[in-house]
Amino acid sequence: MSVNFISRLERTSDQNVSIKTLNKIAHAMQISTAQLVEDSQRDRETSLSVNQLIYQLKSMDPQQADKAAYAILQLIDAIKDTQ
Repeated sequence: MSVNFISRLERTSDQNVSIKTLNKIAHAMQISTAQLVEDSQRDRETSLSVNQLIYQLKSMDPQQADKAAYAILQLIDAIKDTQ
């Protein structure tokens, strides 16, 4: 996909895009196709890095994902305590 194609998708809301293309874009962004479509239909309330984190956690073994999520929550608490 060209830069111009991606740019046009970002600028306009009435583009017809195949599911195959949406899958490729979502894969490159490390998010699910559903997240990509949802994000394009609403304001981007969640940053790309959060979506990437969710994608990574969903792709992990459930026990590993739980350990990672717990560690992330501890980090967030530590950051809150320093503010």
